[in-house]
Amino acid sequence: QLMNYKPPDFDELLALSRTDPDALDRIKQEASQALVSSASEYLQNQLNGLQIQIDMELRRSKSGLDGCIRISRIMHESLQRP
Repeated sequence: QLMNYKPPDFDELLALSRTDPDALDRIKQEASQALVSSASEYLQNQLNGLQIQIDMELRRSKSGLDGCIRISRIMHESLQRP
């Protein structure tokens, strides 16, 4: 549940980004799953689909900044859909 999930503080996340990117990725996955599981079943399906899109774009990205731009584009497009 999202209410019970407490991510590491910023300094720990920053340290992990430099020393253990795989651990940082696992934390990202745990946080995403906590958010998805706290949503209604209908929204869970939508959020899981959105997460798949995000993961695909991150794999395609050439840099961290490129990944952020790609994700931002996806989020803006999803907000414009009815």
